[in-house]
Amino acid sequence: MRFSVHNRFVMAAAITVTSTTAANAYANSADLALSNETVEASYRANVADGVSAAGGWLHHDGGIDIASAGIYGGGRQGDAGIFIGAKAFWINADGPDGQGIAVGGAVSYELFPR
Repeated sequence: MRFSVHNRFVMAAAITVTSTTAANAYANSADLALSNETVEASYRANVADGVSAAGGWLHHDGGIDIASAGIYGGGRQGDAGIFIGAKAFWINADGPDGQGIAVGGAVSYELFPR
């Protein structure tokens, strides 16, 4: 299966968004995912109070490699929370290669505290 340039960037964006939003939930973990066409390895760790770092690599048999590294932070004060993150990724493919930086954040407030 060959990916078009558009599909590579959609896949990278999906990985970036997923990793950026889920980083705090997976602190201090290593993951290895295997399928018949892909291998993905990632590591996430707390580096300071409220700050996590992550790195990963994905290889597809179609000649596509994606590497990423990011840092995420945030915290809660009472019912409110704020979270920010940044991630860099590199795509090495048979066609055009690419790289990018994603920056994101979230603000939350519990309307119905537990």
